[in-house]
Amino acid sequence: TFIRNTQLLKSFNVNKILYPVSEQGAELVSFLSGFVLFACLMVYLGMSISFSFLWIIPITLLFTVFCFSVGLILGSLNVYFRDVGILWNTLNPALFYLSPIVYSIDIIPVEYQLYFKLNPIYHFLNVIRNVLYDGTFPSFNSLMYCIVITLTTLLFALFIYKKTRNGFISNL
Repeated sequence: TFIRNTQLLKSFNVNKILYPVSEQGAELVSFLSGFVLFACLMVYLGMSISFSFLWIIPITLLFTVFCFSVGLILGSLNVYFRDVGILWNTLNPALFYLSPIVYSIDIIPVEYQLYFKLNPIYHFLNVIRNVLYDGTFPSFNSLMYCIVITLTTLLFALFIYKKTRNGFISNL
């Protein structure tokens, strides 16, 4: 975000964190518009929507903050180390395949499941799968994992951002 908005950062004296916030906000609006269509399709195809379906709202907001935090870390570091963007583009597909999105973790042998559970996205997917596919409330432990992961990542992101923000203009 910072690299892409170099001219704006150099031209206007605006708080730099507003750039990734606006980018994340635009992505959230895009997701929500697609999700509304998905929910309508679920109803049209006869899937029942239970009260637990409302959990998707706080889970989505929690995941949005997590994604914002990861983006803030990567964006802040990418200003100083341009290889961060290249490395992320290489690791991102691996992260996708190591996340049980289109498959259940139950098909993974038990001795390897721990490695999949080290992926922070696994816990978000597990909670989302409980709500959307199983129609159940997320377990307290799963929800707490997501909250702890999000808050830890957010605090780390803000720490990195505060340490690097003053040199953005000179390094862009």
